[in-house]
Amino acid sequence: MDPLDDVADVADVAGFDLVVVEHELTMPFAIAGGGMDTARAVIVRAELADGTIGLGEAAPFPAVSGETVETTIAALQRHLNGAPDVLVDAPAARCALEQALLDARLRAFGRSLLAWMPPAVSSIDTDITLPVGPVDAAMTFVDDVVGRGFHALKVKIGGRDLAADVAIVRAVHTDFPRLELLLDGNCAYDLDTARELLRLLAPVPVVLLEQPLPRDALDDAAVLQAGTDVVICLDESLRGLDDLEAILQRPTLRSINVKTMKLGLRSALVVLDRAADAGLACMIGGMVESRLSMTISAALAMHRPDTVRHVDLDTPLFMRPGPIEGGILYDGPTIVVPAGMVGHGCWLR
Repeated sequence: MDPLDDVADVADVAGFDLVVVEHELTMPFAIAGGGMDTARAVIVRAELADGTIGLGEAAPFPAVSGETVETTIAALQRHLNGAPDVLVDAPAARCALEQALLDARLRAFGRSLLAWMPPAVSSIDTDITLPVGPVDAAMTFVDDVVGRGFHALKVKIGGRDLAADVAIVRAVHTDFPRLELLLDGNCAYDLDTARELLRLLAPVPVVLLEQPLPRDALDDAAVLQAGTDVVICLDESLRGLDDLEAILQRPTLRSINVKTMKLGLRSALVVLDRAADAGLACMIGGMVESRLSMTISAALAMHRPDTVRHVDLDTPLFMRPGPIEGGILYDGPTIVVPAGMVGHGCWLR
């Protein structure tokens, strides 16, 4: 049996527990649509009939997906009480359930995540995110991460006026010209403003502009991409397989952000396969997730480097030591998923 068989098939499961955990952040994680000082998540604990336990994480980010810890718990409880269709509109909940079943079933057979999803590379490098905030704090942050070896910076924009966004990107490039710069607007702009942003930043070698426009503005996104060499990457616009098909119908669009927390784990695998076939470049990203969920996303990126061009799996670096241990290892920007672990290798303290 594939360990990621339909989540509705839980004949091998003796029971589930839901645990709410909090991750204390080292700094506020702010984007254009909102932010958080503490990351709350729902841990799904699946116990198989033989006593094997697996863990999954739901890390909803209300400013991005509209999901909350409370709606996630409600969806999981309804699903476990016999309403499987409820998870269609609750991807973070579905992702946690899939992760927990995957982990438990792999552990039951003594298999690792990497044996199930074989890596094509031994490590990957992640960018690191500069949240929305004042310029002086931003420059201190960038100086620190450059000193730690990071060479790609994702700058959150859209939470200030346009002139302030342009100023902070220019300032970062002036002081740190070797940094690869990716920008993330989180739906903050309209087409005219996004065009003006790119015009004002023309002297700055921006590699990628993520989701500058509203989720449903695919036609405008296609127009924006047709007029620039900067890659326009779609994030909020991709929440399911129907969205992917709509993106593929617009040939100028060429980049998507694949997140298990907004797609579910099984759908993320399908999206990566479909994107590779269609020639779409992918980013592997996440919400504000712990090393549990990020371990699985890192394995995805290592499994499909043919289509994964950018990795944005940095949020555990913003978390103080907390309830989740094990899993993914960081050495500056370099990520390694340990080969000797069973399941995803994470546990709950």
